[in-house]
Amino acid sequence: GGARDGFFAWSCKTDGTKNAMGSASDGELYYITALLFASNRWGDDTGINYKAEAQRILNSCMGMNGGERKAYLIDPETKLITFTPDGFGARFTDPSYHIPAFYEVWSLWADDGRSEYWKECAAKAREYLHRAINDKTGLNADYSQYDGSPMPPFKGKVNGANNFRFDSWRVPMNIALDYEWSCSDREWQQQYGEKIQNFFYSQGIDTYVDQYRVDGTLPAEAELPAAGGFQQLRHSIGPVA
Repeated sequence: GGARDGFFAWSCKTDGTKNAMGSASDGELYYITALLFASNRWGDDTGINYKAEAQRILNSCMGMNGGERKAYLIDPETKLITFTPDGFGARFTDPSYHIPAFYEVWSLWADDGRSEYWKECAAKAREYLHRAINDKTGLNADYSQYDGSPMPPFKGKVNGANNFRFDSWRVPMNIALDYEWSCSDREWQQQYGEKIQNFFYSQGIDTYVDQYRVDGTLPAEAELPAAGGFQQLRHSIGPVA
């Protein structure tokens, strides 16, 4: 309820108890898209009105929740997704949250009166990815500013937020999905696919690690997070997948 009405907690225990109250903006993208797929597959008369549920989240995302002031899921000025829909996270974005293929689905089937807006969001997301991804390696930072430029260090500390790491691993998947579903940025996406695969191949197909600076060099010790007793740079199953 209140300012978080229609949003989801980003982390919960398996019984649904919230580990945190805040939302991560990419989560809502998946819920909305899944509900629209469910609506098209099973209809809205099964006891769950899937489309209405999707529209409720969409209306909350657009700030329409009874007039309470809050940040939007989509930044109104740039039409790009926020890191989190609140005062802190609305100041920057996360390359892995940009899934233009999902906006195309919303444009076709959400019936929320914003079809052209979602098409524009898809186009803006593609333009942003061109800026956020390194032209030589195909790598991108974990977080970035809306213009695609690196984030200034949080609290003046170097912490690896501008490196290719945990969130960044999703970007190739999202771009491949958009290529598969929409194919409206075909030439650039094909070049990107070649570029990032060639980079990992150059690092050793069985030995490339899970964190790099976007220029392809290895991070310094200060840029690596604690790894709970595990080797800090490793051939992780996440990016392999």
